[in-house]
Amino acid sequence: MKKISTLLFCFALALVAHAQQQQTKPEETPPTPSPLLGSKTDTLGVVFLTDKTPTYTIAGEDYYSIIGVRKFQRLGKDYTMIHYRDNEGWQVNYHGAVMLSQVGRLPETVGNAKDFFRTGVLYQNAVNTRFNFTRGMIELALGHNKNNSIIPASFNEMYNAQLKAERLKWRQFTTDIGVSGNVANKQLTNFGASHARLLSAVFADTLANYPYRTLPDQGETKDVLAWWRTDYEKKFTDGKLANKKLQSHVSVVFNKLWDDSEFGRLAPTPQETFTRREEAADTRAELWTRYGFGWKKSCDYEYDKRLFHTLNFIGLYTFNRIETNVKRTNMPLFDGLRNAHEITYGATYSIIYNQIVIDLKNKHYASNTADNYTNMFPSAKVVVDLNKLARLYNFEWWNYNVNLFKIHASASRSMSEAALVYRNYAALSTAMTANDALRNFYEDREIFAQTEKMTPEIYENYETGLRMNLWKNKVITTFSYFNTTTRGMIAPYNTVGEFFLQNVGDVRNAGFLVDVLHQNTFGIFRDEERYYRHRIHYSVNFTFSAMQSKVLSVAGGYEKVALAGFADAGNYFAAGEPMGAIFGTTYERMSDGSLAYNDNGEPIINPQLQRIGNPAPDFTVGITPQFGLLQFSLSCAMEYNHGGDRWNGTRAAQENNPAKAAEDYIERASYFRIAQVALSYRLPERYTHKLKVISNLNVGVSAHNLLLVSPYKGVDPASELFGYSVGRGLDLFNMPSVRSFQIFLKLTI
Repeated sequence: MKKISTLLFCFALALVAHAQQQQTKPEETPPTPSPLLGSKTDTLGVVFLTDKTPTYTIAGEDYYSIIGVRKFQRLGKDYTMIHYRDNEGWQVNYHGAVMLSQVGRLPETVGNAKDFFRTGVLYQNAVNTRFNFTRGMIELALGHNKNNSIIPASFNEMYNAQLKAERLKWRQFTTDIGVSGNVANKQLTNFGASHARLLSAVFADTLANYPYRTLPDQGETKDVLAWWRTDYEKKFTDGKLANKKLQSHVSVVFNKLWDDSEFGRLAPTPQETFTRREEAADTRAELWTRYGFGWKKSCDYEYDKRLFHTLNFIGLYTFNRIETNVKRTNMPLFDGLRNAHEITYGATYSIIYNQIVIDLKNKHYASNTADNYTNMFPSAKVVVDLNKLARLYNFEWWNYNVNLFKIHASASRSMSEAALVYRNYAALSTAMTANDALRNFYEDREIFAQTEKMTPEIYENYETGLRMNLWKNKVITTFSYFNTTTRGMIAPYNTVGEFFLQNVGDVRNAGFLVDVLHQNTFGIFRDEERYYRHRIHYSVNFTFSAMQSKVLSVAGGYEKVALAGFADAGNYFAAGEPMGAIFGTTYERMSDGSLAYNDNGEPIINPQLQRIGNPAPDFTVGITPQFGLLQFSLSCAMEYNHGGDRWNGTRAAQENNPAKAAEDYIERASYFRIAQVALSYRLPERYTHKLKVISNLNVGVSAHNLLLVSPYKGVDPASELFGYSVGRGLDLFNMPSVRSFQIFLKLTI
C-alpha cells in the first residue's frame, strides 16, 4: 500500500504542477510573419519566405513553414533556427488497464480440470510527467503491474521508475542521461517441470498428493540501469566539397541485476528447500565517429544538371564487461568475468539522395572467453532505388504509379559468444523418460562451458529483397529472402552424466517473408479548407512466411545431440535433418511395411530413436485488418500456421500403455487463431480544447487469444515443453494458453 500511495501522490503532484502552470504561464502563440514576407517576387540576394514556403530541414530538424520558426540563433560561426513547439511546458501521461484472464484450450481427456483454474486479474498503472523546453526534455515515469495468474496462489508484481533528461544542447553537443530501476516479486513460479507435475496432478485428479500451496516458491528480482550519451555534430564547407559533416558520440551504459529465488520440491525428498542467488553486472562503453562529405558532378539529364555524391567514413569502438556470480544454498557455484572489445570501421557511398547506396564494414572482436576463431567479420550491403533512377533519367517505360521501388542485397559474417550462465534447462530432462521426469526435480543445477574458453558461434548471413509502394503509397509490398548458416552452434551436451556447453555442429536456415499493406483514407470534406469532417480509414496487412532448416554436420563424430525432451521422445540436432526434429521410439516393421510382432502378439518397439516428426510449420499466414470511423478504431489480428508435427506426451502419460511407441502420439499441429481484437475511442480535439486541462483521451477494450481452431488434441499447439523455446513441438502437461479481456485508458494533460 505504501508503494501505491507514493505512486498516487506523485501523480497528484504532477497534476497540481500542471494546473498551476496553466494558470500562471501566459499562453504563448507562434510569431507573426512580417508583411514583407508576402511579396511574390524575389530580388537579387533576397528570398522572401511565406507560410506556404516548402519544408526546410536544418540541423536534422524539419520546419514545415517559416511561421514555425521562433528565432535565429548564432552557434559559433554558424546560424540555426529554433522552432516553435506546441508541446513545450509540462505534460502528464497516464496509462491504466485492467485485464481478466481465463484458462484457454485444455486437452480433451481431462474432464473437469477447469474447476482448478481461477480467473486471473492483471492491474496496470503507469504515469509519466515531462517538461519540454527549447533545448531539451526531462521526464519522470512511475509504473506498477500486478498479475494474479490463473493458477491459485500464484502471482507476480512489479514496480518501476525512470528519470531521464534528453536533447540537452550546448553548442554542437547534445546529451542524454538517465537512470531506471524496477523491483519484481513473484510467488509459485517454479521451473516449467514443476508446473508440468502440477498439471498432471490436476488432470489425474490427484491434487491431494501434490500440496503445491505449501511450497515456498518465491523470488525477487531487482534491476538498475543507468546511461549517458553525448553527441557532437559540426558542419562546414571546404572548396569544391559541400555538406561536410563530422559526427561523434560517446556513451556508457551500466546495468546491475540481483535475482533471489527459493524453491521447494516434492521429489525425491518432500519439502526440501533450496535457494539460488545471482548477481550480474553489465557495463558497455562506446565511442563512435563518422566523417562525411559530398560533391557534385555535371551531367546531361534533365532532372538535375548536377549529380550529387556523398561518402561517409565510420569508426566504432565498443568495450563490454560482464560479471556474473551464482550461489545455490549459499554455496558459490560460478564466478565469471568477460571483457570484450569490438572495433568496427567502414564506409558508405551514396548517389543522389540515396538512389544508390553501397555500405562496406568490417569488425574485429576479442575477449578473454573466446578461442579458436578469426576476428575478421566483414559485411556488405547495396540498396538501389529504381523509382528515383527511372524518374532521374526520364525512362518513358516506367510506370509512374510506382512511388517507391527499392531493391537490396547484403552479405555478412558475424559471431556471438555463449552466455556466461546458460539459463535454458530444456536439455536436462533428455537423460530420463517422460514418466521419470514427472517424478523428479532436476532443474536444481547449472549448465556451464566444459572448457574455460569456447569457440563462438559464427554466422554467415545472406539476404536480398525489395520494397515497392504503389498508387500514392496505398499499397506497400515488402519481400525478403534470407539464408543463414551457423557454424559451431552452442548447446548443452550430456557427457558422463553431466551437461556442459559445447559446439555441437553447423546448421542452415533459409526462408522468405512477404508483407503486403493496403491502406486508404477518404471522407466528406468541409468547404474549401479540405479538412476531413467524416474521416474514414482502413488498412489490411497480409504476411506470408516460410522457413526451412537443415543440420549440415554434428561435431565430435556424434550421430545426433538431444536439445530438449526425454529419452523416449525429444527434439534433436541430427545431421541431414531439420533443426529440432522430433525423434522417438518406433515400431519394428516387416519388409512390406507391416508391423512386426513378438511371440506374445505384441508389436516390437525399436529402442533406437528415429525421426518421427518435424515441428516447423510449412508456412505461416498473418492477416490484420483495421478500420477507423471518426474517432473510433477497430482492429483484428489473425494467424494461420499450416503443417508441423507435435508429440502429445500428455495423452501418452494418461494412457500409460508400454506397448505403444512414441510415433503413436504424433499429431498434426496446424492451427488458426484470432490473436487479438481491439476497439478504441479517442476524444475529439474540440472537446479536449474545451476541457483545457486534458489534451488527449483514449479509451478502449481488447480481447486476446479469442479463438483457436486446431486438429491437435492437446493444449495450445504453439506452447513449448516446460516453457523453453527449444522444446517446440513437445507437449507433456504444458501450461495451457490464456484467454484475456482488457479495458484500458490513456490520458494526457
